[in-house]
Amino acid sequence: MERRQLLKNDSRFGYYEVTTLMSHNHGGEREVYRAESYNTGEFVALTVFNLECKRYESDGMARKCVPDFIEEVAFLRSRGTSSVGFAKVVDCGITKVGKNKLRWIAQEFCIGAKLSEILNKEKVISLTNTLIIISRLNRAVREIMQFTRGGGHYGISIDNVRVEFDKDENVADVKLIGLTNIGASCHGSVPFSNDECDNRFRAPETINGVFSHLTDIYSLGMVMTMMLCGVLDAELSPEGFDKIDPLKYRKTFMDKSRRCLSASLRLILERATDTNTQNRFQTVDKFQYFLNKLVKGNISTQTHAESLTSHTSKSKKRDDETDEDWFERLDREAIQKAHAHTRHGRKCLVDEKEKPMGGEAIVGSLDDVAGMDELKAKFRRNFVQILRDPQIAKAYGISPCNCTLLYGPQGCGKTFIAEKAAQESGLKYRIVNPSDLGSIYIHGA
Repeated sequence: MERRQLLKNDSRFGYYEVTTLMSHNHGGEREVYRAESYNTGEFVALTVFNLECKRYESDGMARKCVPDFIEEVAFLRSRGTSSVGFAKVVDCGITKVGKNKLRWIAQEFCIGAKLSEILNKEKVISLTNTLIIISRLNRAVREIMQFTRGGGHYGISIDNVRVEFDKDENVADVKLIGLTNIGASCHGSVPFSNDECDNRFRAPETINGVFSHLTDIYSLGMVMTMMLCGVLDAELSPEGFDKIDPLKYRKTFMDKSRRCLSASLRLILERATDTNTQNRFQTVDKFQYFLNKLVKGNISTQTHAESLTSHTSKSKKRDDETDEDWFERLDREAIQKAHAHTRHGRKCLVDEKEKPMGGEAIVGSLDDVAGMDELKAKFRRNFVQILRDPQIAKAYGISPCNCTLLYGPQGCGKTFIAEKAAQESGLKYRIVNPSDLGSIYIHGA
């Protein structure tokens, strides 16, 4: 059922002239208008609340899912400064319209353009300006998380970020707008419709009704990726953003970032937008920590394409090679160099029982396993490379998994690939069968 607007366009509301409805969600509940002050002639963003609607009803025994009018006014008044990222509150009050008493907040109208408009014009944003924008947004999200006690904005997108540049094309101001969905963490029951979310920036867990501050971290990661790689117009659904598959959209971006971004940037963005909430940055401060490393130059920002030009002629692309074959060959060369470094720079960690008759240590790798390319890639990414470069892994807060379960019918190669993963990592390994744990007593082990 279509709801009527709380205010009519080109009408008078108190001492404001309402011109245009700017929000398209929560009609009849909470609406944002562009309005002009009769006193000063300045434009403001006028947010109007209908507290009699179901959205603002709450159980007396539970904490409210969405902040009420007074709480939000107090929050914005204390934090609505240019240093935090929210528009400054000009005035607030209660005005009667018909039989309803509507609460309202008037905020300064942001001068900057929407981030979506900037990207449509410029296609991409420089790394320096991107880091400044995301850092400002991180501060704003941190304030929202503290205000909602673990909740979030839940509507972060390139349409809800306004950026103002100075004459030298440097970022002068960043504002986070669109506080329509702001609220506490939700698990299964949300105070707004899922159809109102922009699926391009929507975290996978929200499909099951799970919303928290981790949801905003995912959205920030997607916004940052879009600023560096550009908008994927070809991937947009003609039926609207709500028809886009979030997982497919993220995968397309991560594939595109391989050539556009450096390995360090990709790792940060993949961590921020990880589909598993446990692997994602757990706080915006952790996300900001790695962004600060980029700003200080402690992490390389050389793109994959740029790093290839510094390789020797042996690593140059051949005429008969595709891009994928080229990347795979470079990865194999890097693995071979790592093996050589391991053999000559360390003592072998293989047990005496794991040596052949000649006494030399067994040296193997996952390349000895035929097929199973996807599984080998997961072993190398999530286990082998972390053990091989512990300092880099530690810098990114990554630790190897302490347990891996392989399942399948007998004889499919589970034990063999585990052996090769251990050998390629330079680790000791031992095969333990259930019979080895048996006891001479019944049911004993």
